[in-house]
Amino acid sequence: TSGTSCVQLICISVAGVKANGGLTCGRFNAGSMKPSNTSNCTYTSSVSGFNHPLTSYPDSVYVWTKTSISESSHKARFNIVIHKYVPGVTAMYQDPAPNGGGVVNTSTAVNTQKEVATATLNFNTSGQWVQQKVAFNYNDYGNEPAYVLATFSTNQTAGTGTAGDKLFFDDIVLIYNTRLASLKANNVAISGFNPDITTYTYPLCEGADFPTITFTCQSSHATATITHNPSSAEPYTTIRVNHRNQENVQGVYKDYTINYQITHVAAPSVASSVNKCYGTPVQINATIPEGCTGYWSTGDPSSPQSTGSSYLYNGNENTTINVLSHHNVAGCNSSVSSVSINVYPQIAAPTPAATTSICSGSTATFSAALPTGENLQLRWYETATSTTVLGTDNVLVIDNLTATTTRYASTYNPATGCESDRVAVTVYVKDEGSTPDA
Repeated sequence: TSGTSCVQLICISVAGVKANGGLTCGRFNAGSMKPSNTSNCTYTSSVSGFNHPLTSYPDSVYVWTKTSISESSHKARFNIVIHKYVPGVTAMYQDPAPNGGGVVNTSTAVNTQKEVATATLNFNTSGQWVQQKVAFNYNDYGNEPAYVLATFSTNQTAGTGTAGDKLFFDDIVLIYNTRLASLKANNVAISGFNPDITTYTYPLCEGADFPTITFTCQSSHATATITHNPSSAEPYTTIRVNHRNQENVQGVYKDYTINYQITHVAAPSVASSVNKCYGTPVQINATIPEGCTGYWSTGDPSSPQSTGSSYLYNGNENTTINVLSHHNVAGCNSSVSSVSINVYPQIAAPTPAATTSICSGSTATFSAALPTGENLQLRWYETATSTTVLGTDNVLVIDNLTATTTRYASTYNPATGCESDRVAVTVYVKDEGSTPDA
């Protein structure tokens, strides 16, 4: 630490008996010449001035320590016990626990069922300053704490130290953990949450209620309260984490703040109407604002049939497609944009000419008749699925045909871009020497 003073405990030898250096916030009792006798102990006295009241529930204790111990296998020790109030006795709790020896006039004072929590550490820092961090082990959470008994010793075992062994310690701090373990809004983790960061920004939909805030505390002894602070310009929520029996104590409680960024969600940008051909799907594209997802439906898009920046319509009836922008974090929706779908009538396929036969090497003529209609066009293809148009006349001529061949014709409307199903037109090539059909 940055201080200039600390506590120093020294082990001394008295008439050949090792007396470990010790310090307590209770009272010492020297009841025997045998160091291991448990009447040599520290205890919480019922006499004012020889006890240290404590009614809270610390999670851990931090203390800076340094040892100078001759035997590397030896360890110094501290033991901190939070215990109940025991009426009508001299010693409400003693360390070590009575075992054939105890404090005079203890009456029924034994340690059994008196402990609320303990934090114990045996250590040797080999001449280095080390901050020890020890969690309290709560033996009976239901007990009400009343006192704390802290005992420091140059050796963990009575009478086994070496004269001149030293224990230095400083800055004993009881830790009340008021940090959150998690923080969520509408059951989604707050972006960037860190227990040590206390201020966050969260988008709030324009005109929306506060989100549902949920949390967990790191300490089982901590609780938190949520306070919403409405303001048309700068609303915010405060989560105050308090510690049991330490409510609103300055330096103990911790406040987390969620500042809300009022969010207006723009509607998607999309064409007001789209034409499609009968039997052919059409993809409708929309520009969705950043941070949002497009919700699509032929009904209410807040319960979407599809999500994303586009929608594929396969139907053959005129309809309306609705789309809105859904904010991915705030959860709010924009107004609805609508697209009218106009389906062009189905186009009839052409009528193929009667089957013809030719001699090998002759010129073949493939022909089909268009259905009734204005400005319709015949299209010829090599296969039923190919995309290259071979011709647009009513007939397709192939010279020097040597094998039976099929080509495919469809009806195309240049005004709408729609096309009918394809029909097959076949010209048969006869064997050599046979007579072609008339």
